[in-house]
Amino acid sequence: MLRNLKENKNGVVFITVLMTIIIMMILTVSILSLNVSQIMTSETDVKKVKAETLMMGILGYTYAGQLNGSIGNYFIINETLDGRTFSASSNLISPGNLTITINY
Repeated sequence: MLRNLKENKNGVVFITVLMTIIIMMILTVSILSLNVSQIMTSETDVKKVKAETLMMGILGYTYAGQLNGSIGNYFIINETLDGRTFSASSNLISPGNLTITINY
């Protein structure tokens, strides 16, 4: 078999090696792009979890402030979590009707 490959003058081996290299490059690029996409999705999910946690804290802070009378019906708070600033606002329109908005 090796003797046949050495005597092959048609370039079949060269074409086979080129196709193998191209296929490996395509697979490598697709795996890298998939990993980058998953990292971006994971970062977005982490930001959402942080925003939800902050929202739950603001919910408790709003109702505790209403019981004490220490805060009004509307307040804004800016919080930095892991280098990203979250801006949250709480608006108590009427008893039982609370709107919390978080921007990041």
